Amino acid sequence: QTSIKEGLLLKQTSSFQRWKKRYFKLRGRTLYYAKDSKSLIFDEVDLSDASVAESSTKNVNNSFTIITPFRRLILCAENRKEMEDWISSLKSVQSREHYETAQFNVEHFSGMHNWYACSHARPTFCNVCRESLSGVTSHGLSCEVCKFKAHKRCAVRATNNCKWTTLASIGKDIIEDEDGIAMPHQWLEGNLPVSAKCAVCDKTCGSVLRLQDWKCLWCKAMVHTACKDLYPRKCPLGQCKVSIIPPTALNSIDSDGFWKATCPPSCASPLLVFVNSKSGDNQGVKFLRRFKQSLNPAQVFDLMNGGPHLGLRLFQKFDNFRILVCGGDGSVGWVLSEIDKLSLHKQASLGVLPLGTGNDLARVLGWGGSCDDDTQLPQILEKLERASTKMLDRWSIMSYELKLPAKPSILPVTAEESEECQISAYEDSVAAHLAKILNSDQHSVVISSAKILCETVKDFVAKIGKTYEKPMENAEEADAMAIKCSELNEKLDLLLQALHTEAQAAPLLPGITPPIVEEEAEEFSSEESLSESKEQLAECVSKSSTQKLFKPREQLMLRANSLKKAVRQIIEQAEKVVDEQNAHSEEQVNQSPVEYSKELDESKEEEKEEDTKELESPPGE
Repeated sequence: QTSIKEGLLLKQTSSFQRWKKRYFKLRGRTLYYAKDSKSLIFDEVDLSDASVAESSTKNVNNSFTIITPFRRLILCAENRKEMEDWISSLKSVQSREHYETAQFNVEHFSGMHNWYACSHARPTFCNVCRESLSGVTSHGLSCEVCKFKAHKRCAVRATNNCKWTTLASIGKDIIEDEDGIAMPHQWLEGNLPVSAKCAVCDKTCGSVLRLQDWKCLWCKAMVHTACKDLYPRKCPLGQCKVSIIPPTALNSIDSDGFWKATCPPSCASPLLVFVNSKSGDNQGVKFLRRFKQSLNPAQVFDLMNGGPHLGLRLFQKFDNFRILVCGGDGSVGWVLSEIDKLSLHKQASLGVLPLGTGNDLARVLGWGGSCDDDTQLPQILEKLERASTKMLDRWSIMSYELKLPAKPSILPVTAEESEECQISAYEDSVAAHLAKILNSDQHSVVISSAKILCETVKDFVAKIGKTYEKPMENAEEADAMAIKCSELNEKLDLLLQALHTEAQAAPLLPGITPPIVEEEAEEFSSEESLSESKEQLAECVSKSSTQKLFKPREQLMLRANSLKKAVRQIIEQAEKVVDEQNAHSEEQVNQSPVEYSKELDESKEEEKEEDTKELESPPGE
């Protein structure tokens, strides 16, 4: 038999309540565990009459308890998502069905209760056996959504009547009239607050001595058992009705397996709630439960268990809806990024309930620096309904990867080596941006590379021209270099024209007259053509970025290769001239010492000969 779920969990031992790591396997309705996955002998836990509950109110350590008639197993998961996955899997085998990993938690759509262990400050009664919970603090299990109370031994026998989420969960209690379908009250018996008053007779109701009288889970109305039939059947959904998606609105599933929500007239701007359960020292768990009690559980999502995508998919059919993010700035950024991906920014307005630290955005928007009182939730929802909207700029950063220049060496660099580095840098830049223009499908990259290419070639030609303005011995070389620079400019213009032609080449729709383009014979000068061509290229690429190109790219490839060849020729010519100049200067400066000494000896001998001739001349002359 295949395992429904398996993995490592911490198990609390009976001795000194220490934690030990064990490997668990869930197969059918039996849970197996051993020291590791390769163990031959596994302990077994029968889940036939078992219930599962979170271990505490805040549940900082992500622990949960498996309660059977014969034993109690306390386990701890690595994080909250892992814990909820295990609880969902264990619940699925209890209900005799195996639910695959779905878009929403299984318990939200199955009517099953979500138990957690808690204590109560006043006498509380079990909704299963109707007896009081044990101990002075009435310790027992409570459903985090509907507040159904139960002994740990009774939880397995509790009926699956948790708060409704969809039309199917209401069942045959649905109300049909001339206005369409409507939702009845969903009553829960007993455990009313001390100050409770009947909505029909306005007398005190409820009791601390027994389980009696009723409370609606949606509108919070409380009535006596005798007055219950006198109260109107339709539920008005209470003070949060503007924010609630009624279960009747969730009535179908789309082809992708996601629930589709239809917007009823009473719900013009529903509220989608995202809670980061880890924020505020796990205060998020308390807010998560409180929101599920006040709203439809299907519209409340834990960011730590699936992220924001599923909730936004549920709400994407609404023309207008509100989002409340309970967490820090990181949680808000996560939700905003997902809104951008689904293009819902025109439909959604977002509010922030600050939890934990890092709440600068919440302070700016007027929601304060932190909120840690979950009992104030009705007032918070009321403020959110009256809140005004402001536009928020959201910036996206585009980054490009470029090769960083090599680190300067410690040794001094000669002027010749510096020139060679500059020349090779120009050549590498031209080749890199040509490759981007030819290979990229993004018009923004093509425009950027074309502009940089134009600037690079312009700078390169200017640098070469400045070098050849100096008086040179060989005028022919200067003329040849000027011709090559002119050819380079012409080839750049041809490349840009080819880009312009390709960008305009788009398939024509039937019945549309093709545009007539007038060609003007125009001679481009080297300076003007570069700047004008950049603007034209940016225009033509941005206009036709979404159109599919069909013209072959051979001409564009030829132009690019021709431009690279022209740059290479100029570089080779410049290197040749530099080499010749260096060779000539070396001949003049580096004369050999032997030749120099010979010249000195010859000049001295000539001086001696002149002196002797003057002495030997006769005195009579």
